[in-house]
Amino acid sequence: FDTSQVTNMSNMFDGCRGLQTLDVSKFDTSKVTGMIYMFRDCSGLQTLDVTKFNTSQVTYMWNMFSGCRGLQTLDLSNFDTSQVTNTDEMFDNCDALKKITLGAKSIFGTKTNTNLPSIADTSLYTGRWIGVNTSNTYSDSNTFMSNYDGSVPDTYVWEKASVLNSTLEPSSVRVHSESEVEWTWKITNSSSKSAENVYSDITLPEGLKIDKNSVKKNNLPVSVDDINGMNNLGTLSSNETVTFTFKTIVSGKPDKWLELMGKVTWEDNGIRTVNSSNKVKIIDEEQKDKGNQTNDLELLSVPVGFRYGILNKSNTPQTIHLNARNYQTHTNVVTDGFYTRLRDDRTKDNGWKLTAQLSDFSDETNSTVLTNSGIALKMENMKIESIKNRDSPQESIDQNPTGTPSTVSTNETLISGQAAKTLINAQANEGHGTWQLRIPFDKVSLTVPANTGEINKNYTATLTWSLDDTP
Repeated sequence: FDTSQVTNMSNMFDGCRGLQTLDVSKFDTSKVTGMIYMFRDCSGLQTLDVTKFNTSQVTYMWNMFSGCRGLQTLDLSNFDTSQVTNTDEMFDNCDALKKITLGAKSIFGTKTNTNLPSIADTSLYTGRWIGVNTSNTYSDSNTFMSNYDGSVPDTYVWEKASVLNSTLEPSSVRVHSESEVEWTWKITNSSSKSAENVYSDITLPEGLKIDKNSVKKNNLPVSVDDINGMNNLGTLSSNETVTFTFKTIVSGKPDKWLELMGKVTWEDNGIRTVNSSNKVKIIDEEQKDKGNQTNDLELLSVPVGFRYGILNKSNTPQTIHLNARNYQTHTNVVTDGFYTRLRDDRTKDNGWKLTAQLSDFSDETNSTVLTNSGIALKMENMKIESIKNRDSPQESIDQNPTGTPSTVSTNETLISGQAAKTLINAQANEGHGTWQLRIPFDKVSLTVPANTGEINKNYTATLTWSLDDTP
């Protein structure tokens, strides 16, 4: 394809939208004066080698690459535009063009507007063009084309922004009121560029109070001002991580979610921001929760205890009920009842069973054990519930679930010192997910036979809940 005598290549490949590859590397353009619309709307091209083009005689280049939406790189370092008088819309709609190599004589936009698309100022890019070798920068595409005069030849690319990642993690998601939560806040520069003038600022909700003396940065004590937006943390280099730890005291009503928010700001061609947050839930103080959930099949929460207070010794049997006055602090069990919660997240639904066993009652020193006493703990009107979105603010209770285990005890009596009783039995392909057995507060009674125990002694027994992987 001998182009040595061609003087006008305008519209040569205009509108070739389906063209994906094009080799013009051997074109002789030494006599060409016009390249108007030469590659316009060649939207399928991602690369185009024009490094051998001789443009010393070209006077018109308007819309030369306009509409080349797939074009990502252009090496124009060999272009001589000294005779060019018009480059209008030369790069119009070249939205993917993020790498341009320019030489000492490849000057395009000093007289006319090339319409080189702007770079969106996002989390990935600053909006500026930067020289790969010289680090010379232009604030935007328009400035790049208007001000480039050939004095700083280089390969110019979209300048990547520094990117900081921020994570906030509590030591436990489910916490008791008046308890302590330790937070870990990690701020990491995941980019290849340093972040300048970094500030970190936490926002505490009502119900979380920070221990100002607990704040540490990379395991060293620091001022609380390091995490309340007051102190400049300086520069965070590429791949560098700053780790803060601090403690908060929790207070509030059961079932309330408290959200801690962290905001990180830094400078990189303007102010940049990244936010993170996490939540903790205040749990009922009459429920004992498992701290770390480590097994696919496990108990998650059981009642702390059933307290019946003082009982007068009698020569007749007595049945006593729980007194609401003994359950007034940070709890909803009086209105909502107790529960035993479990989860089965195993990949195979092989079934399981939940049992409960009441030990013999004994005094505080175990000097008196009420063996074969016949004391009976009765739980009535029990009901199984399904838990959706466990341990999240979206957690909900389905009180009428489908796919429940085949056997669920509504009423059960546990005799002290006797064998365990099965409360729930899930066969194979049953009981997958999170479930809880709800026990109404006013339906947990204790029957004490006549003449049981000794006067002025405090008797307790252990209620053991067990979850077995064999139904």
